[in-house]
Amino acid sequence: MLGPVTLTRAWYHCAARGHGFAPRDAELGVAGTSMSPGLTAVNDRAAAAGPFAKAAGLLQDLAGIRLTAKRVERAAEASGAAQAAAVRGRAAPIIDQKVVPLPPSPLPDKLYGAIDGTGVPMTARETAGREGKGEDGRARTRGGQARRLLHPGQGG
Repeated sequence: MLGPVTLTRAWYHCAARGHGFAPRDAELGVAGTSMSPGLTAVNDRAAAAGPFAKAAGLLQDLAGIRLTAKRVERAAEASGAAQAAAVRGRAAPIIDQKVVPLPPSPLPDKLYGAIDGTGVPMTARETAGREGKGEDGRARTRGGQARRLLHPGQGG
């Protein structure tokens, strides 16, 4: 994005296996890829903003980087798949109950939980002064955005 960059790095080649590699590529985050981490991030942002052809045009106009719409699409989809896999990987131990996420610190004084939002069960004190739907006229629930007040350890 700042213009052409020339990078010199060592390239090692194994004649017996016909394979070569540049150790510095891993340090720079470009091993096995054709886009740098910075270009990948910019491409992802541009691709998320609109059609892939427009993203390619935006990269050309703003950074002088020429990518086809298909290349923008493939790179963005690969990034999305990698991100989704990373999220699944972090979630798996929690789902398998091998890791328990720590509660927020400090713990909140109150927690609010709603069952379904149409009629949240309340105590008599919480519904005092409210007209109810029952035959006796007492309110036992609150609807809409009301939430039952739960204290830590009270359950939910």
